[in-house]
Amino acid sequence: MIVKHRDASAEVIQALEIQATRASDPVKRAACRSAASRLRADPTSGYACDLIDVQCGQSTDWVVLHDLRLRVDGHAIQINHLLISRTLNFFCLDTRFIEYGLDLAKNGQCYIFDRLERKPVASPINKAARDTRKLSELIHHSGLLPRRFGFERRASVKAYVLTNPALRLGISGPLNDGNVGVHTSASVFSRLWKTGFKQPGFIDCRVSSEELFRIGCDLCNLHEPSLSAKLLQSDSLVTAQTRRLLAQAY
Repeated sequence: MIVKHRDASAEVIQALEIQATRASDPVKRAACRSAASRLRADPTSGYACDLIDVQCGQSTDWVVLHDLRLRVDGHAIQINHLLISRTLNFFCLDTRFIEYGLDLAKNGQCYIFDRLERKPVASPINKAARDTRKLSELIHHSGLLPRRFGFERRASVKAYVLTNPALRLGISGPLNDGNVGVHTSASVFSRLWKTGFKQPGFIDCRVSSEELFRIGCDLCNLHEPSLSAKLLQSDSLVTAQTRRLLAQAY
């Protein structure tokens, strides 16, 4: 079940560009151009969204949210994709480097590479660990989880960094957080379907599809959009000048 699509869709970018050409206010024109530029640079790619939608988005056992921005205790976290299973296992997928290979050295330095170049980047492992901690705080302290027999249901939060299956994955250093993993885009979905429905004990702790959808919608309501909806609203055709003319006519 797809609850939220990515903000940086081609339709939204095109709408912003049209507004930039039509807006009479120069401030709004600049804001529309700036917003369109930010969305073009958004790391949540359409390819990654389509891949996840095909694998999990059509199933009632999963809820999918793309391009989720949340604020937890003053800290902003941005999750490329959030998948939630009916056993309340939350998976944050980082697909920024889905077209690259990844090298993680013992000293903590991280490099991405393709067939043409190799460059250093901030460790996606550290970001994933931080995101899982903050998301866990949010879901356990905001009343998002359903209750059973008066007790809040248990949930787990994990994060996976996805890489290109055709390029080498080199991890020399240890992954200090057991809730974080690095997998190729070709192998991660079989892992999700295999481990995504694990539950504590022998009691079936699955929530209903309706309840799962409600959790996804509640999280979506906490999303902080990257642009104001006012930028997509057309300017009124009635200006101060036309108001004066109308007032004189009547």
